[in-house]
Amino acid sequence: MSAEKTVAHGAFARWTIYAMAAIGVLGCLGVIAIVSMIYGSIRRSEPPAVVRAGETAPAFEIDQVERVPGTSLIKIEIFATDGRRSGGGASLTSGGLGYRSEDRRNILLLDTSTGKSRRLLPDNRRNVAAFGLLPEDRDNTAPCCYYLLVNGENAVRRQEVILGVLASGDQATVLPAVDGVDSISMPDKDHVALVVRDRQRLFFHFVDVVTLKRTASHAIAIN
Repeated sequence: MSAEKTVAHGAFARWTIYAMAAIGVLGCLGVIAIVSMIYGSIRRSEPPAVVRAGETAPAFEIDQVERVPGTSLIKIEIFATDGRRSGGGASLTSGGLGYRSEDRRNILLLDTSTGKSRRLLPDNRRNVAAFGLLPEDRDNTAPCCYYLLVNGENAVRRQEVILGVLASGDQATVLPAVDGVDSISMPDKDHVALVVRDRQRLFFHFVDVVTLKRTASHAIAIN
């Protein structure tokens, strides 16, 4: 009996050692994974590059440099560098709207086939609450239009709605001041539909892409 107990005890001891070694290895792997995640997050949070128009010009940050699908254009977003926050409102997903909290000041479109670029706003004084391409990129289709929601400069936060055509560069203010935009979409290739809030009422607007003018506007009854 004593020999059997000794053998059993030895086997148990060996398996205990193996189990502890396995736990130690798993613990090391876990620590490595956590360190890698932290390191990766630190690298991803590196600040955007700071650029100036000239030696004495104010500095701005560039970020969100992305190719416009199906075109030769690259979109570059310009942000203020002083860390101010825009307020921007709640995040919206309807119609492709997406608000960010950073103080975005302008959008730059660079044509890689010619090297020419254009700013969508004449200066960097105002805050761009949202920017998007239409129609939405569901199948890598080249967009034909873009929109900007630009916050006003006064204390009362109202937004200007700007629509533009990528190919021609034409753009226009289709709504000079509204309280908020809930949806922007293209029901067909020639029109943009908007649902907006203004002075505690809900409105629908239809805009012709060729003329960049509203062809229909009416209040939406909610009761």
